[in-house]
Amino acid sequence: MGGEMFIRIAARLGAVATAVFLCGCQLFGPASLEHGRVNYNESMQRTQMHEIFQNIVRVIHTEPTLFVGISEIDASTTLQTTGNPQISASKTVTSTFSGPGITVTEQPVIKYVPLQGQELVAQIARPIVASSIANLLDSNWHIVPVLQLAVYRLTPQFDDIGAALNAIGQLDRYGALVITDTGGSPAGLDLYLRPKFPSMAPVADERMPEAQNAPQPAFNMLQARKDVLHLWIRLLRIYEDTQPSRSGGTSYQCPISEEGDACLARLDKSVSTIDNEQALDDIFTKLPAVIVLRGAAAADANAPRDGAPLFLTRSALGVLKAASRVGGGIKLIDMDSQEGPALLHKLMQAANAARRTCQIWPDYYLLPFPISASSQTPDFIEDERTVNAAISSSICPRETLNEGAFDTSDPRVLRREVLVMYSRQFILIETSKTEPDHAYVSSFFGDTWYYIGSDDGISQLNFWLLSQLLTMQAVSPPNSTTPVTLPLQ
Repeated sequence: MGGEMFIRIAARLGAVATAVFLCGCQLFGPASLEHGRVNYNESMQRTQMHEIFQNIVRVIHTEPTLFVGISEIDASTTLQTTGNPQISASKTVTSTFSGPGITVTEQPVIKYVPLQGQELVAQIARPIVASSIANLLDSNWHIVPVLQLAVYRLTPQFDDIGAALNAIGQLDRYGALVITDTGGSPAGLDLYLRPKFPSMAPVADERMPEAQNAPQPAFNMLQARKDVLHLWIRLLRIYEDTQPSRSGGTSYQCPISEEGDACLARLDKSVSTIDNEQALDDIFTKLPAVIVLRGAAAADANAPRDGAPLFLTRSALGVLKAASRVGGGIKLIDMDSQEGPALLHKLMQAANAARRTCQIWPDYYLLPFPISASSQTPDFIEDERTVNAAISSSICPRETLNEGAFDTSDPRVLRREVLVMYSRQFILIETSKTEPDHAYVSSFFGDTWYYIGSDDGISQLNFWLLSQLLTMQAVSPPNSTTPVTLPLQ
C-alpha cells in the first residue's frame, strides 16, 4: 500500500516541478491546499479500497487479514534557487518565477500504525450494533444486502431465516416497512408495517436514462396490498412465540379457543379471496403493526424460545468470512475458463434486462444452483429445480418465491426460501492469470489476479457496502503505539 502511494506522490511531484520550471506557477501558501489535500485524499481512498479488497481475497483463501492505519501525514514543500531568478507577486498570492536553477521539493512524512491487540479486536471482532444497521437503512441501502451480510441470526429457528429475510425484503420493496433500532440493551430492530404504503407503480430510475421512455409494467394496487398482507402475516407466524405481551389468539380478534398461529393461518387464506380495499383494511386492523426483533446475549443462543427473537450481528471479520463462503454472496468467476465469460455475460444480461423492463436497479445477481443427483435427495433436487425455474422466469427482482398464502410449518416451503436467499450473489470477483486491463479494484494473490470489473455496477455497489460495514467498525490508531515513520525523499 505504501509503495503505491509513494509512486503516485512521486509522479505528482515530478509534474509539479516541471510545471513550476516551465510555466512559473507556484503551489505554496493557500494555493497549496488545492494541490495537496485533494491528491492525498485520492491516494488514501484508492489504497484503502485496495486494502479492503486484498483482505477479502485473503479471507477467501483462509489467510489472516491485516489492516494498517495512517495516523499522520505531514508534508512540507521547499523552494531552492540558484542563479538570479526574477520574482513577481500579485494579490492572488501567485508568484511567477523565471530563470535557471529552480528546484521544488515536497517531503511528506507518513506514519503507519498496524492494527494489533485490543485495537484489532475492536475493529474486526466487535459485533456491529443494531443502530448502525438502522442507520445504513436510513442511508438508502437496500435492506436485503445489509441484513444478509451483517446479521448472523434473524429468526428463532434457523429454517425460518430465508422466509423471514425474503419477506422483509419484499415488504421493503413495496415501501410498506419502517425499520428502527429498539434502543436499550441488548438492542435489536423494530419492524413497523405501513398498511397505507406508497403506491409502488414503477418509476424510471434516474440512474438509467435508457429506461425513461420504457413501457411501465402494469400495477394493481389491490393485489399489492394483498401481497403485503400475506408477507406480514408470514412474519407474524414466524415470530409469534417471541413477541412480548402476546396472549394467544386474542391479539388478532379471534376466538379464545383458536391459537395464535391457527388464527393467522386462517386469516392468511382468507386474504386470497378478498376483492375490495375495505375488507383488507378490516384485516389490517386486527393485526399487530410492529414486530420486535430484540437482541440476545450469546449465552442464550441455544434457547430461541426465550421471549425474544435472536437478533445477532456479525463482526467486520464475520461479514468477510460469511460473504466469502459458498452461497454467502461473493462468487468467483474464472475468466480463463470457457464457462466463466459466458456465466458473467448471462448474469449481467439479466441485470440489464431488469433495469430496462422493471426500471429498478438490481442489488444483486441471482445464480441458479447446479443440480447434482449423486449427492442430494430427490426432494432436494426438486426444490432446487423449482427455485432455478423461478429465477430463470423472473425478469424483475423478487425477494421471495411466493407472495401468497404461506405455510410456515412446511419444511420444504421453508427450504425453498433458504435456497432463494443463497442464490443471491452480491459481488462477482473475476479471476485470471493475466493482469486485467480494466478493473474497478484488483489484487494479485499467489499466481492469480482477482478483480471487480469496471463495468460491473452491482458488484461495485456491494463492495462499497462492505467497505461501509468495515469503516463503521474502524477505530482510531492508538497513540501509545510507536508508529512506523517513512520519509519520502
